[in-house]
Amino acid sequence: MPKSLEDWEESGLLEGILSIMSAFSHELFETIPEVKYVGLLTRNGIHVFSRSKSPEIKNLILKNADTNDAITSLMLSFLKIESAFKENILYVTLKLGEKYKIYMKSLHGVFWIMVIAEGPHSEGLLMYVLDELASRLEKELL
Repeated sequence: MPKSLEDWEESGLLEGILSIMSAFSHELFETIPEVKYVGLLTRNGIHVFSRSKSPEIKNLILKNADTNDAITSLMLSFLKIESAFKENILYVTLKLGEKYKIYMKSLHGVFWIMVIAEGPHSEGLLMYVLDELASRLEKELL
């Protein structure tokens, strides 16, 4: 299994991950209306799949250098915390105001998969969704 982001990119697995995530996100958007965005975070950037044709958060994340830098810094902070504790962070939940919650799961310490939900929803269900996505990615690619 590749150990670094560069190894993943060179092996072609990153493209496979994005393909699986795209298909999974479309399934998810049809079944859980609160889920608005699904994303993949790497140390080099972020990939976002959205439910809407005019995605406000997708544009905010991808077209705003400050937001992109903040997300990259957050990723590096996670890596430092993991290194300090000598343990992997499994999940992170962030609340953005009253409107959005971001649920994130580490994938082999190289990537983070993320779901952004709006409004009322079951936290347990969204954690299950992250586990299901991680399971599909591991089954298909690893």
